[in-house]
Amino acid sequence: MSYTIGQEHPDNVTIDTFGTEKKSSQQIRERAIQILDLTVPGIIEQLGLFNPVFGKTARNGHFGHAEFPWERAVDNK
Repeated sequence: MSYTIGQEHPDNVTIDTFGTEKKSSQQIRERAIQILDLTVPGIIEQLGLFNPVFGKTARNGHFGHAEFPWERAVDNK
């Protein structure tokens, strides 16, 4: 995602599934835009970015740890 200062929504949303997609890249992008709040406040809230858990990422990295909210799958059935 890329943002312009002062704008609420991203200018661009790009999703790379590294070849694992079962739907077209365009379908995945459109669905992500529908179900995710991609505003800066929305991202902060959804990922709990003001939560002190982020000290742990400095030690062990940001990915591959189930305790972090971005590692949990979203179920929107």
